[in-house]
Amino acid sequence: MRFIDWLLGLPACLCVAAIRRLRPHPARTGDDPRRILVVKFFGLGSILLATPMVRRLRECFPRAAITILTFGENREIASRLPVFDQARLIRSNVVGAFVSDTLAAMWDIWRGRYDLILDLEFFSYYSAFLCGLNLRRRSLGFAAIKRVREWMYDDLVSYEGGEHIVDKFNQFLPAFGVAPQTGAPLLPLVVTPAEQERVAALLAPLRGKRLIAVNINTGPLAPLRKWPLDYYQQLGETLLTDARAHLVLTGDGNDRPYVEQLARRLPAERVLNTAGTLNLGELFALLRSMDLFIGNDSGPAHLAEAGGAPSVILFGPETSRLYGPRDPRSVGLMSGHFCSPCLNVYDGKRYRCRDNICLKRILPAEVAAQARRILGAGQENRVHV
Repeated sequence: MRFIDWLLGLPACLCVAAIRRLRPHPARTGDDPRRILVVKFFGLGSILLATPMVRRLRECFPRAAITILTFGENREIASRLPVFDQARLIRSNVVGAFVSDTLAAMWDIWRGRYDLILDLEFFSYYSAFLCGLNLRRRSLGFAAIKRVREWMYDDLVSYEGGEHIVDKFNQFLPAFGVAPQTGAPLLPLVVTPAEQERVAALLAPLRGKRLIAVNINTGPLAPLRKWPLDYYQQLGETLLTDARAHLVLTGDGNDRPYVEQLARRLPAERVLNTAGTLNLGELFALLRSMDLFIGNDSGPAHLAEAGGAPSVILFGPETSRLYGPRDPRSVGLMSGHFCSPCLNVYDGKRYRCRDNICLKRILPAEVAAQARRILGAGQENRVHV
């Protein structure tokens, strides 16, 4: 996808840049926009991290219709976030559908359907190209990451401002006179009564236990963010020395075989493997019922935060400074290895590492100590669904 973005997106941006140089700067329509387009294609977690900014938009512009433009695989999370009035999807898994959806989005942006467009991608030429077609209205995007992208926007937002990604997204707000809300939580997902009831039935036999969700998975594009399976086994064995503890393993259908490897290494009567059995709403209902979440840097970690579960998140290639949990009960662990973190937006987050020693230097005993600290604080988070 990145190669296609460079191969096709870069020339497309150059063509649009030439057109934009020939037209006058658009009128400032950002003071009271009625139709806002938020562009975020990559990352379930990143979409969640943008919700404090979008919620603030909703509060300040209550009459505006806010649409998210994202890839089809994000359909479910986009539809479960009430700050968005509509989810506009680009189906990226079929070439014909991708071309058709892209052309439709291009046409609507070109004819000025949206008063304000916010590109929340950091380095994608594809998103910048679409925003660059907005010749009649106002568009904003991040500055100083890829120079050609800067030519696609009417106003540039500093990527350097703010420590956390949530704060970086909030940098868009002052551009149209809106003050960010410091420390605003991530927006919880909408869960149906039927989904709540199913999770309640699933957890009913475990009433009175200390429920610890464990996510050993990462997305397919980030395999080096995985903490070793042997380490998770050692951690599980340590946590289960507490007679009240019960582990709840999570993951999607593709993760099921990998998660089963861990489940087979631990006492079956102390482990509930939900991988591949829950939809997104049910997963969220499950996570907000947990006393603790432990896992890799991944989308479910942000779901747990949005649900209010304290967490221990393991970082290495990426940094906890940008993506770590903001709940004061939670912790993002890093080993401090000299080459960590190695991913950054300036080179498109390309992996050069072949051995994630940064994660291997985080030992199970350290994670277990943090887990016990959180559980021992007496701040049990469980929401009975």
